[in-house]
Amino acid sequence: MQDNKYEREFSNWLYDNLPKSTEWQWISDIDFFLYNVTTKRFLIIELKTRWNEMQTWQKMFYWEIHKRLMQTNEDNDMKFVGTYCIEFEWTNWSDGLVQISWTEIKEKQHIYQNTLQEFLYEKLNIKTKS
Repeated sequence: MQDNKYEREFSNWLYDNLPKSTEWQWISDIDFFLYNVTTKRFLIIELKTRWNEMQTWQKMFYWEIHKRLMQTNEDNDMKFVGTYCIEFEWTNWSDGLVQISWTEIKEKQHIYQNTLQEFLYEKLNIKTKS
């Protein structure tokens, strides 16, 4: 996995150099933005390890993004299909349980990956190759 040293440095710079305000300063990186160029469906994923939960402000931030993007579905040929949180009990598929948007998956490693793949295929309307 890539070291996020530069992301941390930039994040620290933002906190240090922008006015302090809990009313507006919600700084968060989006872990994954998945887009199907064929169906024009897209979603956002936040990834957490060691059962770290999203902080309250982060949940509010993602909820605001979610609401706004869902509203744009009516005016756009792209279709937003949701914001999801994928949580690992420890660090990855092989060392513990996995949850997708707070729904626990209790099977073995390959089932975790297959279940997530099926979930993403469905949400993004990805057609399997025949």
